[in-house]
Amino acid sequence: MDELQAVRDMRPSAPEPGVARLAQGRRDLLAAAAAADGPDRGRAPRWLTGSGRPWRLAIPTAVAASVVAGLLVVTPGDRGATGEPQAGTVNVAQVMERAADSVQDHKVTRPRSDQWIYNKSAVRAPHYFEDEGWNRFDGKQHAFRRHGKIVVVDETLPAGDGVKGPKSYEQWYDNIVKLPTDPRKLLARVHSDASFDTLLDNFVDGKNGPPKALDFRRLSNILSYGVALPPELNAALYRALALVPGVEVLEQRVDDGAGRSSLAVRYVHRVHGKDTADYLFLDPKTYAFRGMGWDATRLGPDPRFDWEVAALVEAAVDKPGETH
Repeated sequence: MDELQAVRDMRPSAPEPGVARLAQGRRDLLAAAAAADGPDRGRAPRWLTGSGRPWRLAIPTAVAASVVAGLLVVTPGDRGATGEPQAGTVNVAQVMERAADSVQDHKVTRPRSDQWIYNKSAVRAPHYFEDEGWNRFDGKQHAFRRHGKIVVVDETLPAGDGVKGPKSYEQWYDNIVKLPTDPRKLLARVHSDASFDTLLDNFVDGKNGPPKALDFRRLSNILSYGVALPPELNAALYRALALVPGVEVLEQRVDDGAGRSSLAVRYVHRVHGKDTADYLFLDPKTYAFRGMGWDATRLGPDPRFDWEVAALVEAAVDKPGETH
C-alpha cells in the first residue's frame, strides 16, 4: 500500500509544498511502510524514529502518514497568526540552572544488556492515542501488546535500510556517556553531529531548518532518553539549552501532548516568512522530561501544534509485559 497516496486521496485538493521540504520525509515514510510487512504489521518499524535513538515509541505507520498529511495541507499563510496575544517569558538561564541543579545528583543505574526498556507514550497528530512497547537494551528484540497478548519480535534490520548510528538503546547509551559535560563543549558537539537527529525531524522542516533550531531539537532528543540518562549529562543538557540563542521559557504553563500542565521551553523560527516553534515540555516541579511538540501554528498563550509526543512511562524491566 502507498500510504502517501492514501493521504493525498483523503485531501485531493490540498496544496503541496515544495520538493525540498518533503522529499526526504517521503523517502523515509515509504521505506518504513515497505518494511512494515513483517509480523508487527501496523506498527511502523522502530527505525522510523531513528533506530537506537531516544524516541523508541513504535509509532504506527498511520501516525507518520498523518504527519505528512499535515505537511501537505499547511501552507505558508497558515503559520504565525498575526494579532494573537504574546506569551510572556522568564529568564531562561535561571530556569535551566534550577533544572540542572535538580537532576545532577540523581542516581542512575545502567540497565543490563538483557533488560528491556518499557515505553508508554501519548501521540497527538492531531488525534490523541496512547501506545506502549518494550525494547531489549541490547537491541536484539522488541515487543508490543496485540489483542491483550505480548508479541516478541527478533530485531533484524533489512539490508540497505539506510539507518546510521546506534541501533540499540545500549549503543546509544555508550555514545552519550562519552559526551562532554561542559555545556559549551556539549553544544558544540551536538551542533556538529547529525546522529542526534531522528528521522521524524525530516517531517518537520527536514535538514533545511535554521542551525539553532536543529541544536534545540538535538538537545531535546537526547533529553528524551530518560531512563538511564547520566545525571551529569542531564544537567549539562539543560545548561546547554540556555546557550542556544533564541530559546525561551514561557511564564505560563502549557499543556503537553497528554494534557498535563507543563513547563514549556521553546525555540521560535521562521518558516516561509512566518513564525513557528518547537517545544520541549518539562515537569514544572522536578524538571523531568515530559515530551515535545513540533511546528506550533499559534505562538501565544494557547499554542497549537501540528503534532506532539508525550512520555507517560519509561522503566527498565526484566521482561516484556512488565511496566515497572
